[in-house]
Amino acid sequence: MKQAQMPKRPLTMTQLIVKTSAITFCIAFVTFSYGIAAFGLIFPRAMAKFCDTLGAENAAGMYYERVYNRDKTPENLYMVVDRYIMAQNYKKVVTYGSKFLDLEESNKEVCQYCKIIKKVNSHYEKKAGNNKYKLLQWANEDSRIKSAYTAALINTGKQTRARVMLGDWLINTPNTRQPNHAFIVAYIRDSSVIDGHSTTKQLLEEYVDKFEVTLGEEVDNIFAFDFLAEAHFSLNSIEDALEYVRLLNALL
Repeated sequence: MKQAQMPKRPLTMTQLIVKTSAITFCIAFVTFSYGIAAFGLIFPRAMAKFCDTLGAENAAGMYYERVYNRDKTPENLYMVVDRYIMAQNYKKVVTYGSKFLDLEESNKEVCQYCKIIKKVNSHYEKKAGNNKYKLLQWANEDSRIKSAYTAALINTGKQTRARVMLGDWLINTPNTRQPNHAFIVAYIRDSSVIDGHSTTKQLLEEYVDKFEVTLGEEVDNIFAFDFLAEAHFSLNSIEDALEYVRLLNALL
């Protein structure tokens, strides 16, 4: 025999208030969420800046990505890459970092990549002022971009692509004002051995040799001495590393 369904008791005043408040909150939350989504679609740059103030780099990267897709300028592309680097979103860094680095080779007469790097470095040189520690940390944007891109390639299983990029960068004469720490990053993160040789170690050694030849007798380059100290420590060339530490400390 089917059991009779028990009648429901009427809600008490407290239960009614709680239920009404919960429904109101849910409606308000859904409305707010849709409002934010709609606002983000219409004004992605404003939302990107709002996310910046919250320190939500990945969300900022998403909105700057929408800005870039609407207006594909080198500056907008840089903002996408920068925010995704800060968020350590490796897949996005690989996707958009590749596009940004392509600008370095696309037009040598008007290098949009170079213009942006120079502008960023100039900004942080002024911000660092006489603080050389901050100058070292902030004002080598070329290395920051390339190091982050290399790390992203390795972290997404694209080690071969990372080595190809290092080989391409090795062809050019090193810029001693902007030493490329990507060679160190690659060696530390990818020490895999191929045919009995550590490929990334060889690339780092070649870059260091070319860098030191290019540097010559220059005695006041903190960026160069900082890089060479780190590189030689990584390669276990302790005496050379300590000498560059001495030269660096004399300038700081």
